Amino acid sequence: MAEGPFPGGVPLGQGPFAKMSMLYERTFLRVDVMTLEIHFGPDVATRLEGLASGTKLTPSVEDSIANIALQAQNARIHVKFRRNFSIDKFFEGALDNTNQVLKAGLIKKEFYEEICRQLPIWYSFMNDRGVLKGDEMFHLIKGDTLRSVYRGANGEVLMDQIQVGQERRLAVLGSYLVKKSDFRKGLIESLFAY
Repeated sequence: MAEGPFPGGVPLGQGPFAKMSMLYERTFLRVDVMTLEIHFGPDVATRLEGLASGTKLTPSVEDSIANIALQAQNARIHVKFRRNFSIDKFFEGALDNTNQVLKAGLIKKEFYEEICRQLPIWYSFMNDRGVLKGDEMFHLIKGDTLRSVYRGANGEVLMDQIQVGQERRLAVLGSYLVKKSDFRKGLIESLFAY
């Protein structure tokens, strides 16, 4: 996937265990919703390779992989939307997955409530447009600094913000990797496709 708005933003690992990726679809409708890739720094990539290389995916291996990935201090996340959908559907998915991060104990209730309040402000540009096919969202994690960019299908940057704090990093990584996330299974299985 494209490097996006962060050329050279953080050191990233090389090889098949440096990235997790998946196509997310609503299976009962057979609708492709988005592609997702998480590219990790060299330290996490090395640990993931040590754990996943030559082994079978079992529930305990899956948990260990998720725990390693959640500790990432360097990562780039790229989402590309494959269809149009409403702002309400976007918020519903974002809050459902963030609620799973709260239930997993990675963030506090006060922080979750803050995200619920801030989400409509951060994504206010969606009010009249929703999500359009070809839109992209990027997150760059560097330590506890999170930079988030939303780019429209036409290349226009609609949001570019920087937030600092461990909970912000954990909220983003956790929304993809906690046990009941919509994305965890597909992402982790992609490490075993080699």
